[in-house]
Amino acid sequence: MDNLNDIKEHISLEVKNDYTPKGKTLGEVIDLFLNLIVYDIDEQDLSGIKDLYLNALTKIFKDGNKDDSSRVILHSEKLLKKILYIVDYPQYEQIKNNNEGLSAIINALDLNPNGINFNWNELYSSQKTNYAEFLLETYKVRNIESHSCQKFSMADFYKILKSVLIIYLWTIEKNYKKLYDTIHNNNVNKSLYLVSVKKDFEKWSKRFVSINGREQIEVALYAIEQKNIGDDDNIREGKIMELRDLLIKEKQNQMIIAGEAGIGKTTTMQYLAYKDAVASKMPIYVELKLLTRNDTIRGKIMEKVKIIEDTDLFSTTNTCVFLDGLNEVLPSIKNDIYREILNLIKEYPNVFFLISTRPQDYKGQLTNVPVFILQKMDMEKINDFLKKNTDNIEVRKTIITAVEQNTNWYKILGNPLILFMLIQIVAIEKELPDDKSKIIIKFIKNLYKREKAKDFVFDEVFFHNIITLIAFNCIDKIGNTNSGFSFNSLKKILDGDVKLSDETLFSILKKGVELNILVDNDSIYSFSHQLFQDTLAGDYLNSLQ
Repeated sequence: MDNLNDIKEHISLEVKNDYTPKGKTLGEVIDLFLNLIVYDIDEQDLSGIKDLYLNALTKIFKDGNKDDSSRVILHSEKLLKKILYIVDYPQYEQIKNNNEGLSAIINALDLNPNGINFNWNELYSSQKTNYAEFLLETYKVRNIESHSCQKFSMADFYKILKSVLIIYLWTIEKNYKKLYDTIHNNNVNKSLYLVSVKKDFEKWSKRFVSINGREQIEVALYAIEQKNIGDDDNIREGKIMELRDLLIKEKQNQMIIAGEAGIGKTTTMQYLAYKDAVASKMPIYVELKLLTRNDTIRGKIMEKVKIIEDTDLFSTTNTCVFLDGLNEVLPSIKNDIYREILNLIKEYPNVFFLISTRPQDYKGQLTNVPVFILQKMDMEKINDFLKKNTDNIEVRKTIITAVEQNTNWYKILGNPLILFMLIQIVAIEKELPDDKSKIIIKFIKNLYKREKAKDFVFDEVFFHNIITLIAFNCIDKIGNTNSGFSFNSLKKILDGDVKLSDETLFSILKKGVELNILVDNDSIYSFSHQLFQDTLAGDYLNSLQ
């Protein structure tokens, strides 16, 4: 076949006597079917569809070939799963995680409104509406293909092919707008935006590089709703993604996730934004610590989506605004930010707002927005975390023994970030520091050692003295928060405490970013983790004693 137009013409000839779409031409539905086949999705379970299905269609319609490579087009489960992935990602995830089969996919896509039984051999004429006879044939051939190598005559093959093609086309017709908008995006810029979100996550996930080279950080995604004393409502709990889906069903399109520093708030937000982008939804991630007195959340949102020409962008829960780090907002603008969030929620009631903060820094200012507390890892999850983040059996044994012998360790190591750092320390030094602050300082100083091995002129003592001073002064003069700061504002913050040339201060900031202790977002700096800032500031105070 020379191109997709030839395939389109053949499909039309096969189905036109039995399938007539409503509101769309047959050509439009077939076009979207072929575009769906070639549309790339970053999902391992759906890989290979483009090459396998186009090859099958080409062989069938060019050579009349019905060999094994051609029969793949009859395997409806994979292509229907691809449709479900696009139109209802939470349902796709549930079916995938539960290892459910074709019947679950059919139900999720509402392809069996007649309620036919797939064990039936024939249907009465009254049961043949909604393409039910073609659905029954499609389901039965799936079982034949899965469990036997039955040979088909050419006539039988084309009869089955027609049924499968009609079910593909009918499913696409039923979900035409969502599929069309996702595949074509109405403009190329939406695709580019979603690609940029995925790349931002990949870049962010490498921000915290471990000493032994492993970069995976597991997070405590499980959360329990916080209720006031006397509330009668059932307490909701579960994984954040599941809770978000539940709230959407309950028409509650906002939630706050709260947790102590290092427990995984930002990782959770970044991960969910990434998953939304993969699912062709619209995540808009705003890091609140970077807001200055001249910024607004609305301005940051519009800055991110300015290239997207989608009039429905703010009318659907497929758009999720992630407001990360409410506790890290500059104290001088915090009340304004609370008011703006409430106004945005009122203005865009169908957009989902997901907000993160530390529990002690939130006093219910966002009225009626439910709060869910991220939970520390239990012993089972600690064990699982260790297995995923180190292959060193002795390291795992040392840490587990310490936790089992002293319950205080459990309180510390239920925090994923602390446990991650401890793994690196024990691997190098074969011993455990005896409290949280010592773990963090030891981890940072091991970063210095690694840097010294690469850059022999690196003055780790001088760098540590300045970075601890920066951490302390930012808390002391900005507020108890990991708010962002510019180079010029940092000079003012440090004025009177230390005299550094611009060149030296720039080199300190640059090195902090290289070590992943600091982050540079368009020349606005902040500590990569609030735990780093808090601990380094405490170390500065200790040095004064």
